[in-house]
Amino acid sequence: MADRGGRDRDLAASVLASPVVRERGRRRLGTGWRELPVAAEVDGVLLEGFVDLLVRSPDGLVVVDYKTDAIASDADLDTAVRRYSIQGAAYALALEAALGEPVTRCVFHLSRRLAASPRTGDPDLGAATAAARERLAIVR
Repeated sequence: MADRGGRDRDLAASVLASPVVRERGRRRLGTGWRELPVAAEVDGVLLEGFVDLLVRSPDGLVVVDYKTDAIASDADLDTAVRRYSIQGAAYALALEAALGEPVTRCVFHLSRRLAASPRTGDPDLGAATAAARERLAIVR
């Protein structure tokens, strides 16, 4: 069995090395909240969840979500980012409804990359938000 403590340390080090976390520490990139619960009604549907990290940047709010997927290639990274983009968009919609402020980015940090160092993915938030709203219409 793999050393879980070693794996957890590696994942934590990976998160601390992520570009958005490093940028926040280096430049004091606005206020940030960790493990932020969020809930809001959007298009008649209650959206709720926990945002790993929310940062207020000069451009607006940035959602950061940490994932532990083991990915081996850029294609796998793109697939993972597409898979999670609806989740990020749901967070963005709920935060915008609750706070009345725009979410300008959603960044996914993939902590376990098999072929190289961990990577981040930044989906097209506008397209993901439109897809999330389509799913909300189905749920209602």
